[in-house]
Amino acid sequence: MAAEHAELEQAKGAELAQGVIVLDALIERIRGAIPALVSRVASAETTTWHGQTTDTDVDYFSWRGLRVWGEGAERDHLQDNRGRYGGRALYLARHPSPVTVSWQLVTYDGHWSRWQGEGEHWEGESETVTTAHAIAVAKLKGIVAAIDGALQSHLGKRDKASARARMALCAVALPRAVQIPSTLAGSS
Repeated sequence: MAAEHAELEQAKGAELAQGVIVLDALIERIRGAIPALVSRVASAETTTWHGQTTDTDVDYFSWRGLRVWGEGAERDHLQDNRGRYGGRALYLARHPSPVTVSWQLVTYDGHWSRWQGEGEHWEGESETVTTAHAIAVAKLKGIVAAIDGALQSHLGKRDKASARARMALCAVALPRAVQIPSTLAGSS
């Protein structure tokens, strides 16, 4: 029984390694399109009351990202008048200087209120993770589908960034051609 378990763990490790190779190859192939796919990612948001009006201040991470998994900052207990923000999201991130690409896992925490005069605030803490960790969190199939969806959304646009994305998409065709091992596919 122990030998079978060790064999299974070894097979899972080999499939994960294969998934890392596939995802790293995909990112390398679309590198030129990544600037068109990413946008600013909020790192914190604070809403304060001033009499009858509110002000909302938003801070951003230094990197731009494409969310490939998770919902970000979500309110709990929506039927209540107060509660917590929480959640996680995985981003394909493009850093400005030097220009690099990484995986960022963001964990959100904060509080919210529907009461006039009470403020709201949430913050996201970003952690750089490996490609293997990204696959373990979000599953290879889901990550590839999110990237493919972002590339597909640029097909009808006519700006320069979208043209680069279209060229990269034509060069790749990887999401349809690659066979993703079933244990890595998970649910998208």
